[in-house]
Amino acid sequence: LYATAGSAVMRVPAAGGGQPSSATKPDARNPGHQWPSFLPDGDRFLYYGSGTGEVFLGSLGSATVKPLLRSDTNAIFAPPGDLLFIWEGTIFAQRFDMDRLAPAGEPIPLVPNVSWTVSPWNHGAFSVSWNGVLTFRRGGGNATQFAWFDRAGRRIATVGPPGDYQSPALSPDETRVAFTRRDGQSASDIWTMDLSRQTQSRFTFGDGSKIYPVWSPDGQTIAYESTRDGLFSRNADGTGETTHLLGTPASLIPEQFILECKQMLFFADLGTGTGFDIYVLPLAPNAVPTPVIQSSATDVEAQLSPDGRWLAYSSTEAGTYNVFVQPFPTTGEKHQISTEGGRQPSWRRDGKELFYVTNDAKLYSVDIRAAATFEFSPPHFLFTLPANTISVRNSYVASRDGQRFFVNELLDTAVPPISVDLDWRAGMKK
Repeated sequence: LYATAGSAVMRVPAAGGGQPSSATKPDARNPGHQWPSFLPDGDRFLYYGSGTGEVFLGSLGSATVKPLLRSDTNAIFAPPGDLLFIWEGTIFAQRFDMDRLAPAGEPIPLVPNVSWTVSPWNHGAFSVSWNGVLTFRRGGGNATQFAWFDRAGRRIATVGPPGDYQSPALSPDETRVAFTRRDGQSASDIWTMDLSRQTQSRFTFGDGSKIYPVWSPDGQTIAYESTRDGLFSRNADGTGETTHLLGTPASLIPEQFILECKQMLFFADLGTGTGFDIYVLPLAPNAVPTPVIQSSATDVEAQLSPDGRWLAYSSTEAGTYNVFVQPFPTTGEKHQISTEGGRQPSWRRDGKELFYVTNDAKLYSVDIRAAATFEFSPPHFLFTLPANTISVRNSYVASRDGQRFFVNELLDTAVPPISVDLDWRAGMKK
């Protein structure tokens, strides 16, 4: 059994020679099924639906599925009868009645502060063998420091105290930054910082993680994703009511207010069978998103040029992630900007330069000449970012003039060790 982004759980004969086929049927509530894991009978299996945040029981011999428990991550079966999963950063053990195929009793906490990837992947950094050995990786390597760097990679200034930060977004006037802050907890919130005073203010509250802040062009509004409820927006000063822009169980990542704040550009897996695609959402009541770039590849991280004519984005259509540019609205014309990998494209404010990073943290610049036709220079290496650039958004933010870069600098580069627990069931007896 295996799964890919935005797909059903797939099955293929272990001996080879067969064609893959679907073992589950995604729906609107859970468009992607993830992390399948067999039970001992080789027929029934667990899988995770990130849309509703639940672990399900499926079967090769039946189309019927059964929800088992709420979880932040995948679950693994531990013989003779326990399910292990992560909730808010802690590994829990849940007794599982093999006769009724249902949880029994209350879940028992085993190990706190275990690393796991937040939406859209929801995978826990733990594993348990069938002879009772538990391995896990503690949370760690998350300490970052905001800092300004010049085009040569020289640190100009640090900004604010170190913390567990992600996805910084500069306000249009570059006086404030919005970002995700986790504080050692699994659930995160959006915070803002005044860059001159370097004071931080909490922007979101409530259950679930709030991630991926985006400023409106006038700096008056911040949009963000709630991992449990969809897409929201609110006045940037924290006043007024929170507006629910789009309710969906799918993980969606807001990217940009466009067309004079009348639409929102985002990417998501909405259960179409094509995985992550790029959409626009009219910012009006009961609006329905429309796909902008939809293909069998994974299409993410879209940014519209300042003049509104060109859409830069990352796609796996060439095998690995690379940066492409298409006209907006799309016409079929397409330009591949990077050739050796590329993520997180970002335009200079005048539209004459495009930046991107690679998975090995190299920051590149591309000169753009766009009039009647779209022309661009070969990528020019600037410097290696001291940041994590894999599976994150906004490890850097280019200044308006492209002369400085606001970087979420990674401070703790040591990989946390893997811990091995030979008697984890002893913790269930306490």
